[in-house]
Amino acid sequence: MLRTLAPRMPPRQPHPSDSKPRPDHRRGMAVVALAMGVLFAYTRMERETMYIIPGFSLGLAPFAIPPEGEAATDAGAAMITTLEDMESRIRSTQFRHTTEVNEELGLYDFDSSGLVGWVLARAAPIAFAALARERPVAEDFARVIHEAPEDADTEGWRRLTHPSALRPGDVIAWSTPRDHRTDGLTGHAAIVVGMPVRVPGMDEAWSVRIADSTNVFHQWDSRMIALDMDGGVGRGTIALAVAEDGHAYAYGWQGPWSPMFLRTDVELGRVTR
Repeated sequence: MLRTLAPRMPPRQPHPSDSKPRPDHRRGMAVVALAMGVLFAYTRMERETMYIIPGFSLGLAPFAIPPEGEAATDAGAAMITTLEDMESRIRSTQFRHTTEVNEELGLYDFDSSGLVGWVLARAAPIAFAALARERPVAEDFARVIHEAPEDADTEGWRRLTHPSALRPGDVIAWSTPRDHRTDGLTGHAAIVVGMPVRVPGMDEAWSVRIADSTNVFHQWDSRMIALDMDGGVGRGTIALAVAEDGHAYAYGWQGPWSPMFLRTDVELGRVTR
């Protein structure tokens, strides 16, 4: 019985290009995207003087969460105690521009100023009264802190002149430049929960751990770790750029990892009563 055999194909001859490494198109696309991003950042910096690009951060500090510490005043300690008690009760939290709290159900919905105001009213009522509004917004906090003296407390507030002086229970606030405001946001307010850390390799920048209410995550953000896409109350790390006279003149929302800092005066306040 005869078998029909398929014709045997001749072996493939090597091509000169076989010895050359084939390009990784994905890697090339990533490099192009990065270059375009850097070009866009520098173009925007030149067009928008509100932005600065800090030097690259070096060392391990940008990858660490700033350490905890002690409050500088009894009122500051009360701020942390009130905040931590609330955090332990949270069952549901969202970032909203109206304050809705149901302590029995563990519901805590705020925006940033709503959270700071809620904690402040319970921990330091004199400082809260100085805001002169039932529902203060971020620019109210920034204004009151800016007007407070450095060497004494007025109506429960003292102004700090350098981020290195921040301690847990202090308050950070800034007003967003009017041409950068969206959805009625006037700025941001937050409670300091850790010790400030100098960022190596950057021109006078400090990393600060804060508690706030937001839906845009910071560096090492507890909401991101918990995959809480609705935002709300949580903790994260920001960075502050400091001028030669010591005042904080810009902030990096993602801490030392921030690609750009937004230039605006950042007010640093200590709650005393």
